[in-house]
Amino acid sequence: MALLKSFRLKILLKSISNPKVIAVSVGVVMLLLSAFFINLRHNYSKQQHEIEMSLQLNAIHKNLEHTLKASFNSNLAMGMTINDQGVPENFESVAANIIRLNPIIDAIELVPNGVIKYIYPLEKNKEAYNFDILNNPKSPLISQEAQMAIQRKSIYFAGPLELKQGGLAIVGRYPIFLKNKFWGFSAVVIRFDDLMKASGIYSIKNPKYYYQFSKKNPLTQKEEFFLSQSSNLENKIYKKIHVPDGNWTLYIIDKQSDKFYLSDLLPYLIISLLLTFIIPYLVYTILKKPQELALINSLQEKQIQRSDAKFKIIFNKTSIAIVQINAENRNMMEVNPQFCKLISKDALKLIGKPFIDYVHPEDINLLNESFNSTSSFLTKSQSIVIRLKNPHNEYIWTQIVSLPLMEENENENENEKSIILAIDNITERKIAEEKLIQSELQFKILFDESPIPLWEEDGSEVIKHLDQLKLIGKDQLYIADFFNENPEVLKELIQKIKVINVNQECLKLYNVNTFEELMNVFVTSLNVSTKDSMKEMLINMCQGKNKGHTHGNIIFADGSTKYIATTWNVVDGYEETFGKIIISTEDITEQINNQKLIISSEQRLQSLINSIEGIVWESNPEMHEFQFVSAKAKFILGYETSEWIGSKDFWKSKIHKDDRDWATKLCRESVKNNDYFSFEYRMIAKNGTTVWLRDIVNVERQEGKPILLRGIMIDITTQKENEAVLNKSLNMVTEQNKRLLNFSYIVSHNLRSHTSNIQSLAILIKESQDPKEKQKLIQLIETVSNDLNDTITNLNEVINIRKNVNLNVENLKLVTFVLKSLDSISESIREKNIKILGKIPPQATVEYNRAYLQSVLINIISNAVRYCKKTDNDRFIKFNYYEEQEFSVLEIEDNGIGINMQRYKDKIFGLYKTFSNNKDANGIGLFITKNQIEAMGGKIEIQSELNKGTLVRIYFKN
Repeated sequence: MALLKSFRLKILLKSISNPKVIAVSVGVVMLLLSAFFINLRHNYSKQQHEIEMSLQLNAIHKNLEHTLKASFNSNLAMGMTINDQGVPENFESVAANIIRLNPIIDAIELVPNGVIKYIYPLEKNKEAYNFDILNNPKSPLISQEAQMAIQRKSIYFAGPLELKQGGLAIVGRYPIFLKNKFWGFSAVVIRFDDLMKASGIYSIKNPKYYYQFSKKNPLTQKEEFFLSQSSNLENKIYKKIHVPDGNWTLYIIDKQSDKFYLSDLLPYLIISLLLTFIIPYLVYTILKKPQELALINSLQEKQIQRSDAKFKIIFNKTSIAIVQINAENRNMMEVNPQFCKLISKDALKLIGKPFIDYVHPEDINLLNESFNSTSSFLTKSQSIVIRLKNPHNEYIWTQIVSLPLMEENENENENEKSIILAIDNITERKIAEEKLIQSELQFKILFDESPIPLWEEDGSEVIKHLDQLKLIGKDQLYIADFFNENPEVLKELIQKIKVINVNQECLKLYNVNTFEELMNVFVTSLNVSTKDSMKEMLINMCQGKNKGHTHGNIIFADGSTKYIATTWNVVDGYEETFGKIIISTEDITEQINNQKLIISSEQRLQSLINSIEGIVWESNPEMHEFQFVSAKAKFILGYETSEWIGSKDFWKSKIHKDDRDWATKLCRESVKNNDYFSFEYRMIAKNGTTVWLRDIVNVERQEGKPILLRGIMIDITTQKENEAVLNKSLNMVTEQNKRLLNFSYIVSHNLRSHTSNIQSLAILIKESQDPKEKQKLIQLIETVSNDLNDTITNLNEVINIRKNVNLNVENLKLVTFVLKSLDSISESIREKNIKILGKIPPQATVEYNRAYLQSVLINIISNAVRYCKKTDNDRFIKFNYYEEQEFSVLEIEDNGIGINMQRYKDKIFGLYKTFSNNKDANGIGLFITKNQIEAMGGKIEIQSELNKGTLVRIYFKN
């Protein structure tokens, strides 16, 4: 198919090989016979159409071939990982590198004997594992296509087919033969969509064409199509290319039918008659472009063919360093970029040079033996480890795998032998091996010379026995109960622990001179404490732990006792078998005895601290996190000591919200500047009560920096309560004195006014001779005396308010008293057509004296009614209620005549102060209202604007 396509393309290019002749011919024909021009134009358009389709199809085909060749090289590289025994080496690392370099590959498989045994990555391809592709009656198509690869003895791409792990893909299988015997396949899996994307089918957007991808089913011999576009080719113009590596057919299909109409060609006829010289030039230009494209396409094809022949085995982009060597003179024929990178040399400087020039002198003999022996590089694949040299005279450890080849020369009767060497840099591995040897040597020196008593033990038999007992992975309590119920098993396990070696310090610790004496002491001194330590170690081993810490005591034959602390660690690399355990021991007898003394001392100190009437505490200076709190903390505040310790914000969070900021700030600043300070604040106890504390703090410093806070919190709640009562009494007396002084001024002023009037009238009566005048003066004295009586009555009411210190206070519903006050003046409200607005929550209550609340509300509401505007028909009184800090606030707003606050602001609550011409105003109501509100611990505020209205806020103390 490819040859037929090439032949047709050559014929087409030859027919248009001389654009100038065709252009002239077109011009002559256009002048002589327009009909012939139309026919020629028709043929030209069709040819141009086919050329364009061929070029686009060829581009897609080239992209597809490049992708398949990359997959072929990946298959080859995977085949090279299989050693002479047919076992893959470094499968996962090689596969990972290949996928990293060729991201289009979805998975890599090795299929020995037709069964998928190696997959990378495994996780998402588990379903395909162990799938037999050669002998599977359920999948005859898969088996037949796999056989085709074996028959071809080259790579064959099966599919597209549905994968066991899901999805549509092609599978490129390369048959591998070891010693002329079929071993299996190396396979790459490419998702069908990824293949189409790489070919460019998905990315090329052309409104005139679409693509189709098909394959003839080997079983049914029917052509199957795999792209979503239409597969009906009837009456369609299309081009196709056969892809032999997968037996596929690639189509490019014109979306329009093969119809050309005369009406489409009429413009060309007209133009040909008018533009005789322009059209030939255009034809020349159009014909020249396909010729250039065809030439470029031909050059590209030749270049690809040369590249395919040259790099059929060696692929430059492989991750493995590869060198092709002439078997006769051992000069380098070809090198890939990875080898250049390894040797740090340019390829041109390496080709033709002896490979042996870059080998370490000590390894030259080994390399020569590999070339000259009976089973040499020339006859079979081998692997050796040698050192190669770079230009910096640095040597690199490498593992070289050989692959003998026969390369055909131009003379078909001659064969030139060459060898492919696949080279892997193993320098890091060799360095690691040397370090391991050095580490083992250092370990032995450190073990023997260590000042710490050390044991080396083998626990492999123990872990096997534990596995037989099915204790591995069991719960700790289950294992402990098992050992308690089966002491003979525990003893048997302890005896299975094999002591490999001990150092000199270990012998000193157990007061012996030889290893045998130590073993005897260990057996005879195996008491309850020692068994418990060993049991704890065995439990940890069952739990999969690789290290642990135990302690116990050893009773010697002379009756003396030593307390021993033991730390054991499994050496790296022995985590599964426990074959090498290092145990360090320490004589902690003196430490244990000291601890007993310290515990006894701490118990006495604790008893002393708990007897102190206060909370003794210690904390760090930065976060104020408590490290110690005495038992009195629960008695004073109700919190357990565990709630104090370990919580970063415990102290701050329990401080009263009003004291929190200043108390914490004071503490921080005092810690910086003082070694000793005290302050008083409130904390909230667990039961919600407030407790006053005096905190006396001592700052412990190191090199001038605070390292510890230590103090005592003393409960001073009772003292504070007494102070509060005393301050309240003092404030009350002070306030009463202030009010009494103010009241004396009022009494003095008001009574003096009336007495002065009476005195003046009495003098006038005495001096008057006219009886009528005297009668008028006497009537005036009566009026003044009535005013005096009213003044005394008002002053008496004020005195009564101030005398009532212990008023009867009740929990009163505010809305009830507001409604009652409105009812008492409802007639006036209806008469003046005043609207009552707003809303007071039914549940709103105040702690108040019943008579005072009624008096305050009636005074304020009656003022709002009394001083409403006479001409305004939209009069209202509006109520509003809300909470503000420690007060409940009632707002009473009206749109009455208002008050000039700039003028009367300081006199608004004065006695006998009036601010309107209303004859009913007497200046006593607001004065009494203010006194009543303040007597209940509240306050009153007034906002008013003349001719706009008044807003009164009454603050009720919560």
